[in-house]
Amino acid sequence: LTTILIVDRYQGSLERTWCGLEVHYTLKRGNDLELYTSSGRVGSARVSSGNMVEAIKAWDIRTTEASEEAYRRQILNYIAEVEETSGLLTKDGQLVVDRGRPQLDPPAA
Repeated sequence: LTTILIVDRYQGSLERTWCGLEVHYTLKRGNDLELYTSSGRVGSARVSSGNMVEAIKAWDIRTTEASEEAYRRQILNYIAEVEETSGLLTKDGQLVVDRGRPQLDPPAA
């Protein structure tokens, strides 16, 4: 199996936590990962250097965003191999959800 990550000129996929999770799953499972820009496949003669390649090399999932901060936290916990509920609101060991979504554990005052 191969995962293809397309990085557009705005580098939007490099800003998404969910894209980072897909890359993590791909690498963890030992599957192939192919990166493409509008100029072609990264690593090809046409796309071997430049701003886009440098942005991909510098990609840091810790700087990404998700539509819900609690989802972002849960994904980063999973990738870091810490308790998935760390930093999320729990009650009796279970995630507290609001309309099906996990909630961040508010910091202690």
